Amino acid sequence: MDKIKSQKEIIEKAKELIKKGKVDIFDVDRLEDHMWAVADLWCLEKHLNIILNNIVKKLKENPNDEKAKILYELALNLLNETRKHRAMHLKEIEKLREYGWWCCFKHYLGVMMQMGEVGAKYVYQGLEENKPELLEKARKCFETSSFAHDVIILLNKFADKLNWDEKCGDNIKNKTS
Repeated sequence: MDKIKSQKEIIEKAKELIKKGKVDIFDVDRLEDHMWAVADLWCLEKHLNIILNNIVKKLKENPNDEKAKILYELALNLLNETRKHRAMHLKEIEKLREYGWWCCFKHYLGVMMQMGEVGAKYVYQGLEENKPELLEKARKCFETSSFAHDVIILLNKFADKLNWDEKCGDNIKNKTS
């Protein structure tokens, strides 16, 4: 009898985890994964912009470079598609869409992602060159990344607390436009 009870408990706990978007106890929830994925999409947009700028410089030097023209079209199409996907997924994870909050949300995602990247580079360089001051810079970058992450979570919890929905937001927008 105890075995059946514990199996039922395990099944109930598994159902709870699945509702939270987790596969197991140690997994991060779906919102967390989604946030990092959107941050990656935004970083990809930035990289595609850099690629486009480099190709434009090349085409200024040699306007007849067919390879550069083809790569320009490819990068431009990828950038546009990446932006569409980032925008679509951003709408799924951010809840405060009024008064420009969605844009702040997007930038907090970028800070969270990029500061983590910078921190990782400082760790590598600090360990490689045995420079504790770089490890301290890494720690500060990770603190900033963590701060941005916490702000994102806080904004969504705040919106949940207000029982925010699109109709409410639309009403506010209409009154303030």
